[in-house]
Amino acid sequence: MRVFHVKVFEDRIEGTTAVYTSPEFDDVLASASTLIIVAWATNVSGTSPTLTVALEQSPDRVHWIPAEASQISAESIPPSPNVPIGGDPATPGTGFGRLKISLGGTTPATNLTLWATGHDDNPFG
Repeated sequence: MRVFHVKVFEDRIEGTTAVYTSPEFDDVLASASTLIIVAWATNVSGTSPTLTVALEQSPDRVHWIPAEASQISAESIPPSPNVPIGGDPATPGTGFGRLKISLGGTTPATNLTLWATGHDDNPFG
């Protein structure tokens, strides 16, 4: 059953330095049994731009570790704004979650929107 569907990121990213979702989403990103991320990129520029999105988890919002493999791993960013980039499901494991967002390629830039959908895999509740 779906527990939430929320826009967790909407901004322009330029360069290869990682950015993160806002702390206001730390609780919700860790609140589901399964987390699915979908990205929409527009105004893409650079040479061979790619997108990586990875769930990180923390027990205290200070010490962050990768939850598992990246949900979106070095996916090529298409020039068309109507092509979603989907990722592998993630399994949040601790009290708080955030998304680490990175671009790859040469001088990459894009307007990026990320949607997170959480599912409760418990058939009894």
